[in-house]
Amino acid sequence: MLCPCQSSHNYADCCAPFHRHITQPETAEQLMRSRYAAYVLHEIDYLITTTVPAQQNLLDKQSIHEWSHTAQWLGLTVHRHIAKIAPQHAQVEFTARFAENSVAHEHRELSAFVQISGAWYFIDPTVPLPTMKSPCFCGSGKKFKACCGQFFK
Repeated sequence: MLCPCQSSHNYADCCAPFHRHITQPETAEQLMRSRYAAYVLHEIDYLITTTVPAQQNLLDKQSIHEWSHTAQWLGLTVHRHIAKIAPQHAQVEFTARFAENSVAHEHRELSAFVQISGAWYFIDPTVPLPTMKSPCFCGSGKKFKACCGQFFK
């Protein structure tokens, strides 16, 4: 089966090793693609564990599960990957296509990712973020505004 992440590779050679925790994505783009595939394949635990650890308990697992199952996933286009926008940060701009109640939607986003202890994580802007003067949740020792917060102004 081709991978739902639209890489043109077989799922077993693409996102499956990430979903099965055999290997970790080496880039933010691989993580973003594997997260899209996780929505398609209902790998909800993977979506949770690939979000910044400090945000994981803020995610509504049931809502994610329901959306993953009720949406019809139509495809993914990666527009650009900015691999090193900062020493431990990257961004991926993409469009995810899906349908709900037979109505097609396109969601275009410029997502932010942070590398913590060698692993890439998605920074979820839909849950509360630290205040700008708080220590950053990635553990960098910087204030949030000077670290991960610079991508959410």
